[in-house]
Amino acid sequence: MVTDKDILLKIKEKLIAQGKPSYKMYQSEWTDELEEEIGSCAYFNEAGNKCAVGHIIDPAYYDYDTLEDRPVTNSDVISVVGQSNPDWNMDVRSVLMLGIAQRVHDMHFERLEELYSIMENYFDENGNFDLIEYREEYGFWFLKEDIYSKVAKIQENVMRDFLTGYDFGVALREEHNHFIEADYYPPFIKIMEETL
Repeated sequence: MVTDKDILLKIKEKLIAQGKPSYKMYQSEWTDELEEEIGSCAYFNEAGNKCAVGHIIDPAYYDYDTLEDRPVTNSDVISVVGQSNPDWNMDVRSVLMLGIAQRVHDMHFERLEELYSIMENYFDENGNFDLIEYREEYGFWFLKEDIYSKVAKIQENVMRDFLTGYDFGVALREEHNHFIEADYYPPFIKIMEETL
């Protein structure tokens, strides 16, 4: 059985070997050649590069219209990743891990090896990504207690429940009074950086 940790290590190895992020490409009106649209991630691009999640998608299941411009949390993307990795028992923790791995690819590629190495500290003995836990009494996934306290140090009262739609971006904008990113991943990356 493939674990979350196996998947992260595979992504890390492939991206380090690739040596650069995977960006969308466009036809330049000046040179008439394909050029990268820096900052705009592509699961697969015309130069043969793949993003973090692209490296675990079987090309046989890849469809531009189904996947591109959709986050890893999109049900179509999750479905294709699942079909491409039938021996991997994906759950919410897996998707959170992929989201963070993708965010590192998109925004911090120059620090990818360092940040992925930090991520490797966040797996349990079974290889499951270990930032959140399911609580039967509430029927939801929550940040683990030790992680919650780290989030609270970064930003008071930011995180309640990962899956009920609480938006870290809103809390960050309220505190800092400027737009950062309306997703969950920057605070998790900050947590990991601060727990070296």
